[in-house]
Amino acid sequence: MAALTMLTLGIGASTAILCVMDALLVASPRFPEADRLLKLEERHPGVPSYNFSYANYFDLARLTSTLHGLAAYRPWQFNLSEGREPETVDGYVVTPNFFSSVGITPLLGRTFAEQDNLP
Repeated sequence: MAALTMLTLGIGASTAILCVMDALLVASPRFPEADRLLKLEERHPGVPSYNFSYANYFDLARLTSTLHGLAAYRPWQFNLSEGREPETVDGYVVTPNFFSSVGITPLLGRTFAEQDNLP
C-alpha cells in the first residue's frame, strides 16, 4: 500500500511539474482565434527561409482583399542601457497594426498607432 501511495504521489508531482513547464516554456503563445492566423514566408531555392521585404509587405497589404488584416514582424536584438550596464535583449520589430491583427490588447497603456510609423 505504501508503495502504491508513493508511486501515485510521484506520478502526480511529475505531471504537475510538466504541465507548468509546458505552459511557461514550451507552449506557443495563445492568440484569440489562433486557427485563423496565417504565417506567410517567401521561399527561395537554397535558402531555408527568407523574410518579406518591407516593400513586398506594403504591396501585399495594399492588394489583398481576402485577409482581415496583414501585419509583419521580424526578430531583432535591442541594446538596453538605461542607467546601467548595457545588455542585449531579444525582441521583435512589428508593424503598427500587429497587435490588432492578432487580437491582443495591452493591460496598460496603448499599442502602436499608424502615426507612430511616420518618418
